[in-house]
Amino acid sequence: PILTTAVGDTLTCLVVSVLLSAQANIPGTTFLWSGPQSFSANQAAVSVTIAGQYNLLATAPNGCTATDTLQVLADILAPQLLVSGDTLTCLQTSASLNASFTPSSATINWTGPQGFGSNQPNPAVQVPGIYQAIVSSANGCTASANAVVQADTLQPLVIATGGTLSCSQDSLNLGSMVQPAGSTLSWVGPQNFSSNQSGPLVTLSGTYALTAIAANGCSATTTVLVSADTIPPLVSAQGDTLTCTQNNGMVSSIFSPAGSTISWTGPMGFSSNQANPIVMAPGLYSATVTAPNGCTATAQANVLADASIPQVSATGGAITCSQNSIVLAAQVSPVGS
Repeated sequence: PILTTAVGDTLTCLVVSVLLSAQANIPGTTFLWSGPQSFSANQAAVSVTIAGQYNLLATAPNGCTATDTLQVLADILAPQLLVSGDTLTCLQTSASLNASFTPSSATINWTGPQGFGSNQPNPAVQVPGIYQAIVSSANGCTASANAVVQADTLQPLVIATGGTLSCSQDSLNLGSMVQPAGSTLSWVGPQNFSSNQSGPLVTLSGTYALTAIAANGCSATTTVLVSADTIPPLVSAQGDTLTCTQNNGMVSSIFSPAGSTISWTGPMGFSSNQANPIVMAPGLYSATVTAPNGCTATAQANVLADASIPQVSATGGAITCSQNSIVLAAQVSPVGS
């Protein structure tokens, strides 16, 4: 018999079976197919799913035979795909997905968080997460890969410390602790104060703000108070009077707050740190009080000397035979002597 055969198509990822057909010029001819993986069929047209060589034996009613060989081809090569993600930061709010694939005629489709979709090879995204790329070739075969977009938007940890200015401490260093290490610092404060040091020296009271910027561009700010304790203490002093019967006196003082110290100075090199010292010389005494904050106040006390001699005069008279008594008279100043 004379055979006419045909292969319907090529196997691909879209075409999973092809038709092999045969015709003979002699009616009643029988057909026997054989092929890969022990394939066997006795129909004129058969559907096959495996690529390879298929052999056909046709037998006419008179016992004569004819053979033919058909080749079923397969185009099931998957495309090649490589992808990479990116990192979102406070400086970089948009990231790029990157894909390279072969063949170049293939098409790509990206999907991702919040319903994201794109058919561009390198789309821009603003949301972190896992993105999937699927590449499809003309033969219907596909390849997929995942790209991760990370988010580095963690703010730095900022802790600042201030302090108290006083009369004994007219400057102090601000303190700071910042994580991560390597963050840049910026201080601002009263009277246009600014510094990028971790512990700058300050001399003014008020509110200071510390801003830290991490390598990812994220920032955090905290404030700290520098207070001022410059209130002077309160002090009053009182003197005394020296006399011929009281040759020493006392200078006394009243002062606050508690914990303050006092220092007296006076005539003839006098000094004392008692609140109410005994003095033996007249003159002007000065008391200086120093509060715990280092601030001072001064008061003065005057010690007077009353050593004036009283003035006295007396008159008598004569006793006679006719006047046997007289009155003695005295005049004294000051009055009260």
